[in-house]
Amino acid sequence: MKIQRCFSLPTLSGRGIFVSFFFFLFLAIASCQTSPAEHFTPQIIAEGETGETPVTISKQLTAEIDAVLDATLEKGKPQESVLVPKFMDNRGVARVLGRYLASRISEGLSTDPALNVVDSGKLRQKMHLDAISQGGQGSSSMIMVARELNADRIVLGRMTDLGQQIEISARIISVSDGKVLGQVSKLVKKNGSFLNLWDVGP
Repeated sequence: MKIQRCFSLPTLSGRGIFVSFFFFLFLAIASCQTSPAEHFTPQIIAEGETGETPVTISKQLTAEIDAVLDATLEKGKPQESVLVPKFMDNRGVARVLGRYLASRISEGLSTDPALNVVDSGKLRQKMHLDAISQGGQGSSSMIMVARELNADRIVLGRMTDLGQQIEISARIISVSDGKVLGQVSKLVKKNGSFLNLWDVGP
């Protein structure tokens, strides 16, 4: 018994196979197309959050400390000498952040013609000779050092760990009588830029 075909498959020539291949390739590429890339939108800082960095904070502190120093400048004195030791944390450790702040504030104050900033190298040398460790950098001992270095004013900085935030404050003190002439402070969040200088040892 002879079975007849009800249908037959079309045969493709070499050229037909080539065309079909590129047709399906085009469809595959088209299906991979995505929506046009969106434009980058800078992150908006929500109210109450801070975008501050050690650079901006040091500039703000410098300006406020300079204002206190200028306001308390002795009459008739062309220049006052000021000393800026390392900022210390609650445990009496400077950390990299404390050294950075003192350095940047010293640099900023040195641009004021009414001020003469004592070189930090002289301070380190004097503290070494007097065997004053950074943990013993209290008000009374530092005022004594400032007197021996002929400083008129000393800026004592403190960094207080508040968990998610750091309070950075500075007291401007008269070396002659130990009187606090003024105090400035900033409250900052522990964002990446501060943590880079906070969690890297003493």
